Amino acid sequence: MSDLETAKKALLEGITSPKVEALVEAMFLAATADGELANEEMLQFTATLGALTDKAFDGEAVAAMLETLTRRVREEGRQARLAAIAQRLPEPKTRETALILAAAITASDGEIKSTENDLLADLAEALLVEPGRASELISRVQRRA
Repeated sequence: MSDLETAKKALLEGITSPKVEALVEAMFLAATADGELANEEMLQFTATLGALTDKAFDGEAVAAMLETLTRRVREEGRQARLAAIAQRLPEPKTRETALILAAAITASDGEIKSTENDLLADLAEALLVEPGRASELISRVQRRA
């Protein structure tokens, strides 16, 4: 099973699962790595989430989730949200899945910016993914994009 297939399986657990919320938040942080969620990034995030979940989440659920995540980042800051993701993902394999999903979002537009790479590095560190392993996972996803 590929990395993205594993991620897709994890996301199908249900939108209210703390694990799924953390995986989606990792994707959101990747989409907003430059400090904002532009319309194009929102469309990419929504399309990626839909593709990975076989459109299990309706538009209202995605909009509500984006609103909540935006508010949390604004109120708490990115580092606190990275720590919150790590706290909800205690298993190493699921932590790698979060990194894979975030890397997929950063690669979705075909251009990987330094702010996106910085976010991926910060996420890997927060999730305690060994640097060599993190680089391997990120590179694998970015090559496929």
